[in-house]
Amino acid sequence: MCGPHWQERRWENDSGEASQRFTETRPGIAEGPWSGHPQNIGFEAGQHVGFAWQNPNDQLFRTTVREEVLTGPRVLQAYDPVWCNRLFERLGLGPLLDRSPFSLSEGQKKRVSFAAALASQPELIIFDEPTAGQDDPFRRELAELIHELQRERRTVVLVTHDLEFAAKHASRWLILAEGQMIADGSPDMIMANHSVMGKAGLRPTQRFQLIQALKETRKEGEID
Repeated sequence: MCGPHWQERRWENDSGEASQRFTETRPGIAEGPWSGHPQNIGFEAGQHVGFAWQNPNDQLFRTTVREEVLTGPRVLQAYDPVWCNRLFERLGLGPLLDRSPFSLSEGQKKRVSFAAALASQPELIIFDEPTAGQDDPFRRELAELIHELQRERRTVVLVTHDLEFAAKHASRWLILAEGQMIADGSPDMIMANHSVMGKAGLRPTQRFQLIQALKETRKEGEID
């Protein structure tokens, strides 16, 4: 992938295996300025890619929220206090900075993982199920944050089962089923493909279904 994108990946498997397989095999994610010898990929990828795991408990490892977020940029020599303070404010982490991340609620832990993924200002950001367990105000803040990243010419990959959120904010969807990509296109094009949706075990959003129903009603009226 090149340039700023809102990418959305969907599949019916909740195990996480599909997301790992996807990022390992899709061109543009595994390839890039960080590709090369396996021993170098970890450090070099960290300079360009930020990843927020679906389960933040698998990602957290420091004793305070502040250390959790700032470890990455300091190790990578990419620490920008202005940027990090903006993240703390945007994600509502200010009052939590000196607390242990393990003492937080699951929703707060997810916000910490977002901040840690973004702290080094990576070119490519991957959010795995970012809306899971989050309330509507945070979903709005998340949408604003990602569109801000897009305006900064960063690429955002959204791995999600939340079609309602993705339909509002993602212009391109890639559908995975049984570990294979079966569709690549706009949300409306994919939701109109009954074969793809059925194979992936998905249902179109309520808004899409309503629009389609209105179109059918209009056609029936024209025929009559």
